[in-house]
Amino acid sequence: MTKARLDVPEDWISRTLDHAVQRYANRTGELFYFSMKGHHEAVRHAYEDLGGEGQWWIPTLSNNLLKAIALTLNGQWQNDVVEWLCETQAFGSSGATDFSKFRKSASPEAVDKHVRRLRGCGLSTFPEYATLRELHLVANAVRHGPGRSLTELWEAHPELWAPDSEIIRLRPWYMPAKEPLSQFIVSEADMNRYNDAVCTFWNRVAEAALTRPREGEGSD
Repeated sequence: MTKARLDVPEDWISRTLDHAVQRYANRTGELFYFSMKGHHEAVRHAYEDLGGEGQWWIPTLSNNLLKAIALTLNGQWQNDVVEWLCETQAFGSSGATDFSKFRKSASPEAVDKHVRRLRGCGLSTFPEYATLRELHLVANAVRHGPGRSLTELWEAHPELWAPDSEIIRLRPWYMPAKEPLSQFIVSEADMNRYNDAVCTFWNRVAEAALTRPREGEGSD
């Protein structure tokens, strides 16, 4: 079967070194594969060591492990984006302050702004953007807990919370009635979506560098 071509937005400007971002997809895939393998082993041992099904806390353990993997996956994505933009001289000497802020919080919105400035169109024009932003919101909610990050995730993706009929949680006295509880659920299917979005974005950029005219190059 012929592999489907990964197109980039029409206004995208490729750079010569973009083909090398394939390494980001490779190491993200490796990180995800072995992290998920560790998750499966941990859950299996938990059930085996404690007498099989009926252990109510093991699904919670599984969910917390998946959230930790999501946090790690997002951190890897942010580190790779920072490295990629530095290699393409996104900031230069005059942008040191701007880069310092970006390096500490490479949100999809910030990446979109700098990529748009450098490449003619932003990250938000890529098919993977919505999923990358969801991953970022999940990671922030895991990192910070109750508060603005969790509320942003709840407003954007209420489907990550189980219906009230399926899970009963006592609301702590200090949490306002309208503030979402932190027990959102990340499934293995969600994790696969996040990993696919990161890897496909990098593969899309790498493929474009090999198949499209690059900046300053014309076609015959």
